[in-house]
Amino acid sequence: MIDIDALSKKVKKVDSWNGNGNQNGYGTPEDVTKAWGYDENGKLLFSTEYDKEGNFVLSLFEGKSGKILKTEDLRSDDLENPMLPLKHRQRVEKAKYFVDELKKQENKKEPQKYPSLNELLSDGINVKLSDKSRLSFAKDIENIQISKDKDGVLHMSGTSEDGQQRVDFSFKDGIAQLELINGKTSRSYNNKLGGNWTWRDLTSPTGTRYLDGEGEAYAKELATVMDKFKVQYKNRLQNLNPTNNKLSRSTSRL
Repeated sequence: MIDIDALSKKVKKVDSWNGNGNQNGYGTPEDVTKAWGYDENGKLLFSTEYDKEGNFVLSLFEGKSGKILKTEDLRSDDLENPMLPLKHRQRVEKAKYFVDELKKQENKKEPQKYPSLNELLSDGINVKLSDKSRLSFAKDIENIQISKDKDGVLHMSGTSEDGQQRVDFSFKDGIAQLELINGKTSRSYNNKLGGNWTWRDLTSPTGTRYLDGEGEAYAKELATVMDKFKVQYKNRLQNLNPTNNKLSRSTSRL
């Protein structure tokens, strides 16, 4: 059993994150703070979540056979249990003191704030597509760049390694524009005509547009890529750990 009284002496580094969108069950997203403590060799000793109301969970870790294993979770809720064994109550009270002291230290410095989805998109994200996530109409494209410009227009673009396939997609306020190059095919699709999808041949000098729902199907596939990225962002945020679970500002994988 880990000695909580001696734990603070072993901790040489603490990473923390103040919640922004993570509902953990006992506080509002803005109230939750997560922290991870490490020894001088970078080994994880503890992780904790706490809010401004005094609720907390303290998880203790120990290294065995080269692996870091969780040994115990100590929760503030247990203190409300009148039937709690005395030894366990004393241990939770020690955990409470430990977390309270950690709060004092963390309050002295500005907590790490994880970038919002809009901040990530403003910087631009490169999404690497797995075989299951490839676009049916441009299967050779392995990477999609996603960004949002200052006017709020969402952009998604990608080019195959051999340059034979390229997509450029933009979307705002229900209006979508898609340019697709696939071998000898070079077309522009949009839904500006009363919500109806049309296309024109980019190599044609006439600029004639034709009614066709093909562009809508393509746009939906790109929307699926975006939806998968949003889910990944949400999942990473809920399980955020600065040491091994960062969602990069530049690269993601679907």
